[in-house]
Amino acid sequence: MNLKVIAGLMVLTLALSFVAPLVVAEDTIDLTAKENKEVVGAGINPDSVFYGLDRAMERLSLAFTFKKAKKAEKALKYAEERLAEAEEMAEENNLDEVDKVLEDHDELVEEATEIIEEVEGNGDEEAAEEALEEVIGLQKKLMTHSEKVAMVKNRILEKHRVKLGNATTTSAQIAHLEEVFGKVIIKAQTMEKKVAQKKENAKTKYKVVAGKTDAEVDDVVEGIEEDMDELEAETEEESVGIGEEWEANAETTESGQAGNAGLTQASA
Repeated sequence: MNLKVIAGLMVLTLALSFVAPLVVAEDTIDLTAKENKEVVGAGINPDSVFYGLDRAMERLSLAFTFKKAKKAEKALKYAEERLAEAEEMAEENNLDEVDKVLEDHDELVEEATEIIEEVEGNGDEEAAEEALEEVIGLQKKLMTHSEKVAMVKNRILEKHRVKLGNATTTSAQIAHLEEVFGKVIIKAQTMEKKVAQKKENAKTKYKVVAGKTDAEVDDVVEGIEEDMDELEAETEEESVGIGEEWEANAETTESGQAGNAGLTQASA
């Protein structure tokens, strides 16, 4: 067998070994989980020799995610990673890479939106309501993502304005960043409008299938959104509690270490 073929099969086997657990865990993703307003870490950056492999793994993971809502959510997660990469590349003043990763970001957001538009029930009332719930959850995630785009834009521009006048930052570079992020924000707003229309279409389909009035459908939507908001609030409280517990444990550990150091010095 050709050595190139063997090498290719080895790479594919390795890639599938990473992707398989992601596919198995696909159904554990919760569309109603709390949205963290902080951007996820960049992970492997574009200046790494492993960046191409990392991106290939993302494409494989998306290809092996078959439920549309989960696939759209995953595409938005990868788009968020592009935001983090853009921020780190901007920190290094590598604006060419910033442009590239933001182009990839836009493609992923557009891909997520196209997938959301394909979310459909199979014709009965339960499936139509499930599809409506999925679209509402994904709409919330897309809106949260747009907030993160604005947040990253502001952080990058603020840092570069502070550097203005140094040898590393110029007015032209800041203007370029503003232009690039302006396009990203316009793209995100366009995608939001498409998903908002998809939500209205899902409401209409649910109304027809379930034989409900507009008011009854609005009540169902309101109930779904309230449940999501309640779960988000509960998750936020749990996160705060875990953070406070972690800080308390850290302080206890530091106090213990200080006390041990004092005893050691006294015995010496």
